Amino acid sequence: SFSTDAVATDPGIPAYRFTAGLSAAHVGDIQAARDFMLESARADDFPTSWLNVARLDTDLGDVNGARASLMRAMRLGYQQPQIAFNVSSILAELGDHEGAITALAAAFEAAPGFVSDPYWQNPLRADVYDAAVTIALNSLPPSTGYQLALEAGRLDIARALASKVEGRFGHVAVLEVEAWSGNQSAFDELHALARADPLQDKVVARCRRIAARSQEADWAGPIRWDCDGAGFPASLFIVRVSTSPATRVVLPGPNSSWHIQYVYRRAGPIDELVPGLVHLAVVFL
Repeated sequence: SFSTDAVATDPGIPAYRFTAGLSAAHVGDIQAARDFMLESARADDFPTSWLNVARLDTDLGDVNGARASLMRAMRLGYQQPQIAFNVSSILAELGDHEGAITALAAAFEAAPGFVSDPYWQNPLRADVYDAAVTIALNSLPPSTGYQLALEAGRLDIARALASKVEGRFGHVAVLEVEAWSGNQSAFDELHALARADPLQDKVVARCRRIAARSQEADWAGPIRWDCDGAGFPASLFIVRVSTSPATRVVLPGPNSSWHIQYVYRRAGPIDELVPGLVHLAVVFL
């Protein structure tokens, strides 16, 4: 194939081995995929490479190798929700319940909105999910923790954390929690603040998140809301389980996308995950 020809022509470039590993994995040559990917991972310590190696090691039945690769992936990838989430899934598959919880908590800390993904409604995932949410809530500062609590449906905790948010955004946090609960006057005040300063991304983003919440099927508020006149912050998104990407995906945390292009100045695949791993994507609100 083109990828293996590239490795043969210039074996010193890890990007070629990474691409060859992906190619081999997608045609079912798991051993070759693992060997190519491991060589690439050892060369540049890219967290996604180690995650791929772990998935391939698991498929090959090498439990010890998989565990070691997962730890290498998390060394730099714990702030990247796609890495941490998949590490959690593989650890659960390997029977490491506590490790799965810890890794999933890291994913939630990096992307608090991920906790409201319908993916978690499966009862089989409830045990790891609930414990990971609790760990994340205990780790995050109130300014972020209240948002995670809202997304997780833990309104009492959200109220308690919002009351601890300091500075000018403390009142915004309190308004958001009450609006999330369906309080019309709280939303009206939040909307008015966003309209008064449409360039204040943080306030506008929170207003638009509440408006998006009011459009969801389980909304119990009085009416559907919108944030007309309040601007459109590019930073407003939530993370969701997704299909294989058709374009580059940029997720919260350190931006590891375009690894091959940035580091090696080479064209590379859009989808960097081997089969068996779950993709995440941002959904703009």
